[in-house]
Amino acid sequence: MNITDKKQRAMPLHFAGPAVDEIFDTLSDTGEAKDYDKAIEALNAYFIPHVNTAFEEYNFRHAKQNQSETLDAFHTRLCQLSQNCSFTDVDKEIKDQIVVGCSSQKLRRKALREDPTLKNLLDAGRAEETSQIQAQFVEKQESSQNINAIKTGALEKH
Repeated sequence: MNITDKKQRAMPLHFAGPAVDEIFDTLSDTGEAKDYDKAIEALNAYFIPHVNTAFEEYNFRHAKQNQSETLDAFHTRLCQLSQNCSFTDVDKEIKDQIVVGCSSQKLRRKALREDPTLKNLLDAGRAEETSQIQAQFVEKQESSQNINAIKTGALEKH
């Protein structure tokens, strides 16, 4: 909007509504009438919650894959948990937590044996989940066919 005077500072307060304007009036160190950056800094300090990085990292380190959770859903949850952590290499930390917290022993052993990248680990996990679902479907079909064959054979003997 190219507003550079005191109107710039009034705009966020106007659009945020009277409740935010009332809160702003109680804040200290909001700067002069033209000081937009100082006003936004004061509002952010009030509204943005303070993050306890150690607690956030604790929550991240204790995350485990839930029984009905796919690897992709677990990965997404870890990405969300990592947002308030102070990791320098987020992908490495997520990969390590997947290895520790995944529900698949097969995937964990593969990761420990091969040390894949996060992308390769996720690809391997997806492939394993897909093959497991497909194998369960085939085995269920075979099982029901065997039960039907046993029933049919039993009926023929009588």
